[in-house]
Parts: sequence; structure tokens; C-alpha cells
Amino acid sequence: MNPLIILFLFFFLISLSWLIPYLLQKLNYFKNEYDFQNFCNKYNITEIGFGYITFEFDNFYKILPKHLFQNYKSLQNSTQKFLKLSFTIGVYICLFISLICILFLILHLFYFIFTLPSSLPKRNFNKEENLFAEDRTVASANKKVEAREQERKQEEEIKEEEELTNNFPQLSMVMLIPGINLPLNQLPILFISLFICIIFHEFGHAIAANDENINVECFGICINYLIFPSAYVSLPTNQLEKQSIFVKLKIYCGGVWFNFKLCFIFFILLLLFFNANYYTSFIERPSYKKGVFIKQVNINNPLYDELSPNKDIIVSINDCPVNDVKGFINCLSLMKRNKGFKITNTFKEEQLLKYKNKCCKDEKDDDDSRLLCFTNDIKENLCMKARELVDNFETCQSLNDHNCFIPQEYNILSIGLINRKEHLLFYGDIDSFYNEVIVSDVRLKEILSFLSIDFIFQLQKLIEYTIALSLGLAVFNLAPVELLDGAKILECLFLFFSKYYNSRDDIEKMKVWYSRILFFFKWILCLNIVAAFINAFKNLH
Repeated sequence: MNPLIILFLFFFLISLSWLIPYLLQKLNYFKNEYDFQNFCNKYNITEIGFGYITFEFDNFYKILPKHLFQNYKSLQNSTQKFLKLSFTIGVYICLFISLICILFLILHLFYFIFTLPSSLPKRNFNKEENLFAEDRTVASANKKVEAREQERKQEEEIKEEEELTNNFPQLSMVMLIPGINLPLNQLPILFISLFICIIFHEFGHAIAANDENINVECFGICINYLIFPSAYVSLPTNQLEKQSIFVKLKIYCGGVWFNFKLCFIFFILLLLFFNANYYTSFIERPSYKKGVFIKQVNINNPLYDELSPNKDIIVSINDCPVNDVKGFINCLSLMKRNKGFKITNTFKEEQLLKYKNKCCKDEKDDDDSRLLCFTNDIKENLCMKARELVDNFETCQSLNDHNCFIPQEYNILSIGLINRKEHLLFYGDIDSFYNEVIVSDVRLKEILSFLSIDFIFQLQKLIEYTIALSLGLAVFNLAPVELLDGAKILECLFLFFSKYYNSRDDIEKMKVWYSRILFFFKWILCLNIVAAFINAFKNLH
């Protein structure tokens, strides 16, 4: 199915979640506000408007470990001990990583400012214009020499600056923009990945709170303008305020800690099941990592009956070795530029005598071998067997050689396959062969042959996006910015240190510094977002 059709159907189904109740309300389907409220209560809808809808679930606490294992006391106790230890470790790790994230945001901004001039077009001065300017402005030969020496030093400085910029580590934040650096057909995968990351994040907050005997009032999911999912958990403020500073840190760090856990789990999955070097992998590479699997063959291709998808492995095209898909494409490109075969003078004379009357008539020899017409740079025509030619002679190094003969009507490709002694011959257009014979570096293991390799690739892409987005969400939330977890973590740290200050003036000063830090990092985060947006377009060149 066309990826754009899949994309349209995906967002059409999402849009129905808010479009149907929204239109029913606007078209006065409900007799009164009471009926509409009953409808919303039935489907857990708490808020609805043009382009957004919010669902709240009051029974969310039932799927949390403490309630889930309440009938199994031993399992509940061991789970609770494990979670307490996990969240305690998470607090220290998140505090350490938050310092790294803060440092990263500042350094990334400096790095962006430092490397931005090197990405802008530089002015190129014409040397003749410079010399002409020198002749007009410099009167003496000594001044000319000094001017040239100064120009040479400036050029060296520019070179040193470029080398320094090129040697600087290429680490930068890049925003994913659909249609710019993100294919539109991958939007559904990105949406699902983002949804998983957000749900996991809020799940971390909920489990941390529930583990400390704080009630989770509800869990909410909001879909904003089809592609911006968000979620939240509602905790009773009075219970939360009574907790110690360390317990608060556990709850505030719980979301980020679960994002890091998600990254780790998905990285292990990626390593175990999508890395062909491991026995547990879903996919496998050709033996000795040489060759490409045939994934699909078009029915119109002449070799349709000869090639077996997911079984045959192409290892060479003519005398060009194929190690991977990139090598496969390079070999075909080489064959397009150099279609000829270099023969010997003896073989040339034998062919002239043997097929003098059959040349260029698309005939066959007595042994039913196909005869093709070839020509060289001086327009000599020669009729030869394609099989003899590709088996005994290599491709030409230069088409200007008189002994280099190229086919007049067809391209000839000699396809080397593993476990086949004789190469297959393809007669036709190379572009057609590329479009009709689809190859891949990997294939599914036989036990999973009922699945599609494309499905596995999409699953791999989903895991990769989830790792990247979960890590990005963790870094984003650790920034000490209002409404983010980082601000709450910073508030807890200020509360911890405030007990060492008794005077009201000192506490007021701490509050002022707290506000200043939030304001400062709000701009740092905004500027990093702008930098990531610019990087998305800068990396296109």
C-alpha cells in the first residue's frame, strides 16, 4: 500500500477521536448539556475543542504494582522493596545527569554560535581584482610585497579556522521536521514512539507516588492537533506537600528515570533482535558478510523464473564484487559507464570467421546460444556469444581501446550467485534491472518467514525513534524551566539548603536566585530549540 495512503488513514482515525464528539455537540445532536455530559462521562472525555481532546481515567491506580499485587503479599513486598531501591538510585542518577544536561544545553548553544559562521557562504575574492586594486593603491614594490604577505597570512588564518571548525566534535541537536528531515510516511511511527515515551514518563511519576502511599487521582491523555500527544497524572497536593524532600525528589525524578529505563530496555532489544551478529537476532546476513539477498523480483524481469527471493545471494556483477547494497548500486553504476568487454586479437579473428554471415541478425548458434552484435570505437561490428564473452573476458578499462567491444542494443550483466557454478546473464537496460530486482543486506530468519522484512524494518525504526525521543524527553524535562520536572527538582534542592539559613533575608535571596535561574534557563532552552530548528535546515546542504 502507498505510504501516503497509510499516513492519511492513520491521521484520519486519530481525527475521528475528537471530530465525532465535537461535531455531535456543534450540530446539536444532544438535547441538552446533561446528555452531552453523560456522553463524555461514558467515554472518559473531560475536555474537547477544535483539534484537541482530553481523556481521564480514574481507575488508573488499579494497574499500578501496589494494587495489582495486593493479593500476593510476598510478591507485593518484594516489588515494593525493588521499586524503593530503584527510585532511590534514580534520584542520584537523575541529579548527576541533570548537571550534565544543564552543561550540555549551555555548551551546545556556544557550539552552535561558534560553528554558525563556518556554515554561512564565504565571500570569494577574485585574485585579478585584488592585484588590480594593489596596482591602484600601492605605489612601491615594497608595499606590494607587504600587502601580498599580509594577504597570505590572512588566508592561513582562515584555513586554520576552518580546520579547527572541522575538527570540532560534530554533536548537535536537530529538530525532526516532517517533510524536511523526516519522511512523511514515518510520521505514524514517530507519533507512536512519542506516545510511548510520554506514557512511560507519566507512568514513572505515578508508580513513584503510589509507592510512597500517595493516591493517584487520575491519569489523563490529550491529543492536540492530531500529532502532539501529551499526558499527565493528578496527585493530591496536600499529600504531596507533607512528604519529605527526598520523597518529593523520587516522585519528580520518577518520570525521567523511567525514560532512561525505557532507553536501556529498547537498546537491549535493538541489540539482541535487530543486530545480525547475534544468534537471537530476527535477521541474518549472508555468509562471511559478502553479497546481498534478493528481496523481490518483478514479474516482467527476464530472470524472474531464475532468481529466488530470500534464498539467492548476489555476490558479483560481471567482474565487480558485491558485498552490500551500496556495492550493488556501485557495480550497476560502473556497468552503465563501462559496458564493454576487452577481447584478444585471436578471439576477434575467430569470431569474424565463425559468425561472419550471422552478425547483428539476432540469431542463435548451433548450440542454441544467443548471438549479440558488438561494436568498438572505430565502428567495427562483431558477432559473439554473450556467455563466452562474460566467462572469459573482463570489462574494459577504457572504451577507446580498439579491442573493447560494447553491445549495440543490450546491456549484458553477468550475475554471480552463491551455490551456483554458472552465472546468470541479463540482457536489457541496467536501470530496469535496478528497479525490478530489489536487494537487501539482510533477510528474516526462516522461523520468521511468515512476517514481512518491511514490518521488521518498521519495528526497528520504531525502537530507534523511541530511544532517541525518550532520551530527548529526559534531557528536556531535566532543564530547570518552569512547568518542567527540572524546576521541581531545583525547588527541592533549594528547600534542602534553606534549612541551613535561619534569617528571612537569606531565604528571600534564595527565592530570588531560584527565579533568576528559572528565567535564565528558560531562554537557554528556547535558544537551543531555535538552534535545533536551524540545524534541521543547515544539515540539508
